[in-house]
Amino acid sequence: MLSDTKLFQEFLSITVTCAVAAGGIALGVGMASGYISPWTGRFYSLLDPTYAKDHIPIIASVSEHQPTAWSSFMFDFHILLFLFPAGLYFCFKRLSDATIFIVMYGLTSMYFAGVMVRLILVATPAVCLISAIAVSATLKNLTVLLRSKNKVAQIGSTKGTSSAKASSKVILDQSQPFQKNGAMALLFGAFYLLSRYATHCTWVTSEAYSSPSIVLAARGAHGNRVIFDDYREAYFWLRQNTPSDAKVMSWWDYGYQITAMGNRTVIVDNNTWNNTHIATVGRAMSSFEDEAYEIIRSLDVDYVLVVFGGVTGYSSDDINKFLWMVRIGGGVFPVIKEPDYLVNGEYRVDKGAAPKMLK
Repeated sequence: MLSDTKLFQEFLSITVTCAVAAGGIALGVGMASGYISPWTGRFYSLLDPTYAKDHIPIIASVSEHQPTAWSSFMFDFHILLFLFPAGLYFCFKRLSDATIFIVMYGLTSMYFAGVMVRLILVATPAVCLISAIAVSATLKNLTVLLRSKNKVAQIGSTKGTSSAKASSKVILDQSQPFQKNGAMALLFGAFYLLSRYATHCTWVTSEAYSSPSIVLAARGAHGNRVIFDDYREAYFWLRQNTPSDAKVMSWWDYGYQITAMGNRTVIVDNNTWNNTHIATVGRAMSSFEDEAYEIIRSLDVDYVLVVFGGVTGYSSDDINKFLWMVRIGGGVFPVIKEPDYLVNGEYRVDKGAAPKMLK
Protein backbone atom coordinates (compact mmCIF):
# COMPACT_ATOMS: atom_id res chain seq x y z
CA MET A 1 0.00 0.00 0.00
CA LEU A 2 3.06 2.27 0.32
CA SER A 3 3.56 3.78 -3.11
CA ASP A 4 6.70 5.71 -2.13
CA THR A 5 9.74 3.44 -2.70
CA LYS A 6 11.89 5.12 -0.05
CA LEU A 7 9.12 4.87 2.52
CA PHE A 8 8.60 1.21 1.68
CA GLN A 9 12.33 0.43 2.13
CA GLU A 10 12.34 2.12 5.55
CA PHE A 11 9.21 0.20 6.57
CA LEU A 12 10.75 -3.07 5.37
CA SER A 13 14.04 -2.55 7.25
CA ILE A 14 12.26 -1.64 10.49
CA THR A 15 9.90 -4.64 10.22
CA VAL A 16 12.69 -7.15 9.50
CA THR A 17 14.89 -5.74 12.28
CA CYS A 18 12.05 -5.95 14.81
CA ALA A 19 11.15 -9.49 13.73
CA VAL A 20 14.75 -10.71 14.01
CA ALA A 21 15.20 -9.01 17.40
CA ALA A 22 11.96 -10.49 18.73
CA GLY A 23 12.92 -13.93 17.45
CA GLY A 24 16.36 -13.70 19.06
CA ILE A 25 14.92 -12.62 22.41
CA ALA A 26 12.30 -15.40 22.30
CA LEU A 27 15.00 -17.99 21.47
CA GLY A 28 17.22 -16.78 24.33
CA VAL A 29 14.39 -16.78 26.85
CA GLY A 30 13.21 -20.21 25.68
CA MET A 31 16.68 -21.75 25.99
CA ALA A 32 17.28 -20.10 29.39
CA SER A 33 13.95 -21.30 30.76
CA GLY A 34 14.30 -24.81 29.34
CA TYR A 35 11.33 -24.67 26.95
CA ILE A 36 13.75 -24.96 24.01
CA SER A 37 16.48 -27.58 24.28
CA PRO A 38 20.04 -26.23 23.88
CA TRP A 39 22.36 -27.15 21.01
CA THR A 40 23.71 -30.69 21.19
CA GLY A 41 27.32 -31.77 21.39
CA ARG A 42 27.27 -32.88 17.76
CA PHE A 43 26.35 -29.36 16.68
CA TYR A 44 29.16 -27.86 18.74
CA SER A 45 31.55 -30.41 17.19
CA LEU A 46 30.82 -28.93 13.76
CA LEU A 47 31.96 -25.50 14.93
CA ASP A 48 34.82 -26.80 17.10
CA PRO A 49 36.13 -30.25 16.01
CA THR A 50 37.88 -30.76 19.38
CA TYR A 51 34.76 -30.07 21.47
CA ALA A 52 33.45 -33.66 21.62
CA LYS A 53 36.85 -35.17 22.43
CA ASP A 54 37.32 -32.78 25.36
CA HIS A 55 33.77 -32.67 26.74
CA ILE A 56 31.62 -35.56 25.41
CA PRO A 57 33.82 -38.58 24.57
CA ILE A 58 30.83 -40.74 23.66
CA ILE A 59 30.27 -38.58 20.57
CA ALA A 60 33.95 -38.71 19.64
CA SER A 61 33.98 -42.51 20.07
CA VAL A 62 31.66 -43.03 17.08
CA SER A 63 33.74 -43.65 13.97
CA GLU A 64 31.25 -41.69 11.83
CA HIS A 65 32.01 -38.57 13.90
CA GLN A 66 35.77 -38.63 13.27
CA PRO A 67 37.40 -35.98 11.06
CA THR A 68 37.56 -37.09 7.43
CA ALA A 69 40.88 -38.40 6.13
CA TRP A 70 42.14 -37.49 2.65
CA SER A 71 41.89 -41.16 1.69
CA SER A 72 38.13 -41.05 2.36
CA PHE A 73 37.73 -38.03 0.08
CA MET A 74 39.71 -39.76 -2.69
CA PHE A 75 37.84 -43.03 -2.19
CA ASP A 76 34.40 -41.41 -2.40
CA PHE A 77 34.90 -38.48 -4.79
CA HIS A 78 37.60 -39.78 -7.18
CA ILE A 79 38.14 -37.17 -9.96
CA LEU A 80 35.45 -34.90 -8.47
CA LEU A 81 38.01 -33.85 -5.86
CA PHE A 82 39.95 -32.09 -8.65
CA LEU A 83 36.93 -30.97 -10.66
CA PHE A 84 35.36 -29.29 -7.61
CA PRO A 85 37.83 -26.32 -7.50
CA ALA A 86 37.52 -25.96 -11.30
CA GLY A 87 33.74 -25.79 -10.95
CA LEU A 88 34.08 -23.07 -8.31
CA TYR A 89 36.25 -21.12 -10.78
CA PHE A 90 33.58 -21.31 -13.48
CA CYS A 91 30.90 -20.30 -10.95
CA PHE A 92 32.90 -17.22 -9.94
CA LYS A 93 33.46 -16.44 -13.62
CA ARG A 94 29.70 -16.19 -14.21
CA LEU A 95 28.40 -14.73 -10.96
CA SER A 96 24.66 -14.73 -10.48
CA ASP A 97 22.22 -15.49 -7.68
CA ALA A 98 22.24 -19.16 -8.67
CA THR A 99 26.03 -19.56 -8.83
CA ILE A 100 26.54 -17.64 -5.56
CA PHE A 101 24.11 -20.05 -3.86
CA ILE A 102 25.95 -23.04 -5.36
CA VAL A 103 29.34 -21.70 -4.20
CA MET A 104 28.04 -21.14 -0.64
CA TYR A 105 26.43 -24.58 -0.61
CA GLY A 106 29.62 -26.24 -1.87
CA LEU A 107 32.07 -24.50 0.47
CA THR A 108 29.99 -24.90 3.65
CA SER A 109 29.16 -28.55 2.95
CA MET A 110 32.82 -29.35 2.22
CA TYR A 111 33.83 -27.74 5.51
CA PHE A 112 31.31 -29.85 7.43
CA ALA A 113 32.38 -32.97 5.51
CA GLY A 114 35.96 -32.31 6.61
CA VAL A 115 34.91 -32.00 10.26
CA MET A 116 32.78 -35.17 10.39
CA VAL A 117 33.15 -38.11 8.02
CA ARG A 118 29.41 -38.95 7.96
CA LEU A 119 28.70 -35.51 6.43
CA ILE A 120 30.38 -36.52 3.17
CA LEU A 121 26.80 -37.57 2.41
CA VAL A 122 25.73 -33.91 2.72
CA ALA A 123 28.62 -32.63 0.59
CA THR A 124 28.12 -35.15 -2.23
CA PRO A 125 25.24 -33.38 -4.07
CA ALA A 126 27.13 -30.07 -4.01
CA VAL A 127 30.37 -31.69 -5.20
CA CYS A 128 28.53 -33.50 -8.03
CA LEU A 129 26.78 -30.29 -9.10
CA ILE A 130 29.86 -28.06 -9.06
CA SER A 131 32.03 -30.71 -10.75
CA ALA A 132 29.37 -31.13 -13.43
CA ILE A 133 29.59 -27.38 -14.10
CA ALA A 134 33.35 -27.76 -14.60
CA VAL A 135 32.92 -30.73 -16.96
CA SER A 136 30.15 -29.01 -18.92
CA ALA A 137 32.09 -25.75 -19.34
CA THR A 138 35.28 -27.60 -20.34
CA LEU A 139 33.54 -29.78 -22.93
CA LYS A 140 31.72 -26.75 -24.30
CA ASN A 141 34.98 -24.81 -24.73
CA LEU A 142 36.69 -27.75 -26.43
CA THR A 143 33.81 -28.43 -28.85
CA VAL A 144 33.54 -24.71 -29.71
CA LEU A 145 37.27 -24.72 -30.48
CA LEU A 146 36.91 -27.74 -32.78
CA ARG A 147 33.90 -26.30 -34.58
CA SER A 148 35.52 -22.89 -35.12
CA LYS A 149 38.68 -24.46 -36.56
CA ASN A 150 36.70 -26.63 -38.97
CA LYS A 151 34.67 -23.61 -40.07
CA VAL A 152 37.80 -21.52 -40.68
CA ALA A 153 39.36 -24.29 -42.75
CA GLN A 154 36.19 -24.67 -44.81
CA ILE A 155 35.97 -20.91 -45.54
CA GLY A 156 39.59 -20.84 -46.64
CA SER A 157 39.23 -23.80 -49.03
CA THR A 158 36.07 -22.47 -50.76
CA LYS A 159 37.32 -18.96 -51.39
CA GLY A 160 40.88 -19.97 -52.40
CA THR A 161 43.27 -17.07 -52.82
CA SER A 162 40.69 -14.55 -53.97
CA SER A 163 40.31 -13.13 -50.50
CA ALA A 164 43.23 -12.02 -48.39
CA LYS A 165 41.15 -12.36 -45.24
CA ALA A 166 40.29 -15.98 -45.98
CA SER A 167 43.88 -16.85 -46.83
CA SER A 168 45.09 -15.32 -43.57
CA LYS A 169 42.59 -17.49 -41.68
CA VAL A 170 43.84 -20.60 -43.48
CA ILE A 171 47.43 -19.65 -42.67
CA LEU A 172 46.43 -19.12 -39.02
CA ASP A 173 44.69 -22.49 -38.94
CA GLN A 174 47.66 -24.27 -40.52
CA SER A 175 50.20 -22.51 -38.30
CA GLN A 176 48.52 -23.76 -35.11
CA PRO A 177 47.34 -27.31 -35.81
CA PHE A 178 48.18 -28.36 -32.25
CA GLN A 179 45.11 -26.47 -30.98
CA LYS A 180 42.76 -28.78 -32.82
CA ASN A 181 44.78 -31.89 -31.97
CA GLY A 182 45.09 -30.78 -28.36
CA ALA A 183 41.35 -30.19 -28.12
CA MET A 184 40.68 -33.66 -29.55
CA ALA A 185 43.11 -35.25 -27.08
CA LEU A 186 41.58 -33.40 -24.13
CA LEU A 187 38.10 -34.38 -25.28
CA PHE A 188 39.03 -38.07 -25.42
CA GLY A 189 40.80 -37.72 -22.07
CA ALA A 190 37.70 -36.21 -20.47
CA PHE A 191 35.50 -39.04 -21.75
CA TYR A 192 38.04 -41.60 -20.52
CA LEU A 193 38.14 -40.06 -17.03
CA LEU A 194 34.34 -39.90 -16.85
CA SER A 195 34.06 -43.56 -17.90
CA ARG A 196 36.63 -44.53 -15.26
CA TYR A 197 34.69 -42.49 -12.70
CA ALA A 198 31.51 -44.43 -13.47
CA THR A 199 33.44 -47.70 -13.10
CA HIS A 200 34.95 -46.53 -9.81
CA CYS A 201 31.53 -45.54 -8.42
CA THR A 202 30.12 -48.97 -9.25
CA TRP A 203 33.08 -50.68 -7.59
CA VAL A 204 32.90 -48.52 -4.45
CA THR A 205 29.18 -49.17 -4.14
CA SER A 206 29.66 -52.94 -4.42
CA GLU A 207 32.71 -53.14 -2.13
CA ALA A 208 32.12 -50.53 0.59
CA TYR A 209 28.42 -49.60 0.66
CA SER A 210 26.56 -52.81 -0.11
CA SER A 211 27.62 -55.09 2.76
CA PRO A 212 25.45 -55.54 5.84
CA SER A 213 27.16 -54.83 9.16
CA ILE A 214 26.35 -58.29 10.53
CA VAL A 215 27.87 -60.38 7.71
CA LEU A 216 31.27 -58.90 6.87
CA ALA A 217 33.31 -59.34 3.70
CA ALA A 218 37.08 -58.97 3.41
CA ARG A 219 39.98 -59.90 1.12
CA GLY A 220 42.41 -62.69 1.96
CA ALA A 221 46.18 -62.65 1.49
CA HIS A 222 45.78 -63.99 -2.06
CA GLY A 223 42.97 -61.63 -3.05
CA ASN A 224 40.18 -64.13 -2.43
CA ARG A 225 36.96 -62.98 -0.77
CA VAL A 226 36.55 -64.00 2.88
CA ILE A 227 33.14 -63.88 4.57
CA PHE A 228 32.93 -63.32 8.34
CA ASP A 229 29.64 -64.77 9.53
CA ASP A 230 30.59 -64.81 13.21
CA TYR A 231 28.21 -62.05 14.32
CA ARG A 232 25.14 -63.69 12.84
CA GLU A 233 26.12 -67.09 14.25
CA ALA A 234 26.76 -65.60 17.71
CA TYR A 235 23.41 -63.83 17.82
CA PHE A 236 21.66 -67.01 16.62
CA TRP A 237 23.42 -68.99 19.38
CA LEU A 238 22.33 -66.36 21.90
CA ARG A 239 18.74 -66.70 20.72
CA GLN A 240 18.75 -70.51 20.92
CA ASN A 241 20.74 -71.08 24.13
CA THR A 242 19.67 -68.35 26.58
CA PRO A 243 16.33 -67.82 28.37
CA SER A 244 13.91 -65.54 26.56
CA ASP A 245 13.93 -63.06 29.46
CA ALA A 246 17.74 -62.93 29.72
CA LYS A 247 19.45 -59.53 29.88
CA VAL A 248 22.67 -59.06 27.96
CA MET A 249 25.30 -56.44 28.68
CA SER A 250 27.63 -55.41 25.86
CA TRP A 251 29.16 -52.23 24.56
CA TRP A 252 26.44 -50.05 23.02
CA ASP A 253 27.62 -50.74 19.42
CA TYR A 254 25.97 -54.18 19.45
CA GLY A 255 22.74 -53.16 21.20
CA TYR A 256 20.46 -52.98 18.17
CA GLN A 257 21.90 -56.18 16.67
CA ILE A 258 21.38 -58.21 19.87
CA THR A 259 17.82 -56.92 20.12
CA ALA A 260 16.95 -57.58 16.47
CA MET A 261 18.93 -60.78 15.74
CA GLY A 262 19.18 -62.31 19.21
CA ASN A 263 15.76 -61.17 20.49
CA ARG A 264 17.21 -60.40 23.93
CA THR A 265 17.02 -57.36 26.23
CA VAL A 266 20.14 -55.21 26.32
CA ILE A 267 21.42 -52.73 28.91
CA VAL A 268 22.56 -50.05 26.43
CA ASP A 269 22.02 -49.73 22.69
CA ASN A 270 22.65 -47.27 19.87
CA ASN A 271 19.89 -44.94 21.06
CA THR A 272 20.81 -44.69 24.76
CA TRP A 273 20.87 -40.98 25.64
CA ASN A 274 21.76 -41.41 29.31
CA ASN A 275 25.52 -40.84 29.41
CA THR A 276 25.77 -42.12 33.00
CA HIS A 277 24.17 -45.41 31.95
CA ILE A 278 26.74 -45.97 29.20
CA ALA A 279 29.53 -44.83 31.54
CA THR A 280 28.43 -47.49 34.05
CA VAL A 281 28.85 -50.18 31.39
CA GLY A 282 32.23 -48.68 30.48
CA ARG A 283 33.26 -48.78 34.15
CA ALA A 284 32.23 -52.43 34.41
CA MET A 285 34.25 -53.29 31.30
CA SER A 286 37.36 -51.48 32.57
CA SER A 287 37.30 -52.59 36.23
CA PHE A 288 38.91 -55.57 37.94
CA GLU A 289 36.87 -58.75 37.77
CA ASP A 290 35.54 -58.70 41.35
CA GLU A 291 34.56 -55.01 41.08
CA ALA A 292 33.02 -55.53 37.64
CA TYR A 293 30.97 -58.46 38.94
CA GLU A 294 29.31 -56.26 41.57
CA ILE A 295 28.51 -53.55 39.00
CA ILE A 296 27.09 -56.10 36.56
CA ARG A 297 24.91 -57.73 39.23
CA SER A 298 23.59 -54.30 40.23
CA LEU A 299 22.44 -53.87 36.63
CA ASP A 300 20.59 -57.24 36.84
CA VAL A 301 22.61 -58.68 33.96
CA ASP A 302 22.58 -62.39 33.03
CA TYR A 303 25.15 -62.47 30.22
CA VAL A 304 28.04 -60.30 29.04
CA LEU A 305 28.98 -60.18 25.36
CA VAL A 306 32.61 -59.35 24.51
CA VAL A 307 33.88 -59.32 20.94
CA PHE A 308 37.48 -60.40 20.31
CA GLY A 309 39.13 -60.36 16.86
CA GLY A 310 41.53 -63.18 17.63
CA VAL A 311 43.00 -65.31 14.89
CA THR A 312 40.70 -63.88 12.23
CA GLY A 313 42.43 -60.51 12.60
CA TYR A 314 39.15 -58.62 12.94
CA SER A 315 40.38 -55.17 13.93
CA SER A 316 37.15 -53.55 15.15
CA ASP A 317 36.77 -55.65 18.29
CA ASP A 318 36.32 -54.60 21.92
CA ILE A 319 40.07 -54.45 22.55
CA ASN A 320 40.22 -51.82 19.81
CA LYS A 321 37.30 -49.91 21.33
CA PHE A 322 38.43 -50.41 24.92
CA LEU A 323 40.02 -46.96 25.42
CA TRP A 324 36.66 -45.35 24.60
CA MET A 325 35.05 -47.45 27.35
CA VAL A 326 37.73 -46.10 29.70
CA ARG A 327 37.28 -42.48 28.56
CA ILE A 328 33.48 -42.55 28.72
CA GLY A 329 33.52 -44.36 32.07
CA GLY A 330 36.16 -41.98 33.44
CA GLY A 331 34.13 -38.97 32.35
CA VAL A 332 31.48 -39.87 34.95
CA PHE A 333 33.45 -41.98 37.46
CA PRO A 334 36.82 -40.38 38.34
CA VAL A 335 38.09 -43.71 39.73
CA ILE A 336 38.66 -44.77 36.10
CA LYS A 337 41.80 -43.03 34.80
CA GLU A 338 43.03 -43.49 31.24
CA PRO A 339 46.81 -43.23 32.07
CA ASP A 340 46.48 -46.39 34.22
CA TYR A 341 45.88 -48.41 31.05
CA LEU A 342 48.74 -46.89 29.03
CA VAL A 343 52.51 -47.45 28.97
CA ASN A 344 54.41 -44.21 28.35
CA GLY A 345 51.29 -42.82 26.70
CA GLU A 346 51.03 -45.88 24.40
CA TYR A 347 48.15 -48.34 24.28
CA ARG A 348 49.48 -51.90 24.33
CA VAL A 349 47.69 -55.24 24.62
CA ASP A 350 50.70 -57.57 24.63
CA LYS A 351 52.80 -58.73 27.61
CA GLY A 352 54.24 -55.21 27.89
CA ALA A 353 50.84 -53.69 28.64
CA ALA A 354 50.13 -51.69 31.78
CA PRO A 355 49.56 -53.77 34.98
CA LYS A 356 45.94 -52.64 35.29
CA MET A 357 45.35 -53.52 31.63
CA LEU A 358 46.78 -57.02 32.17
CA LYS A 359 44.50 -57.59 35.19
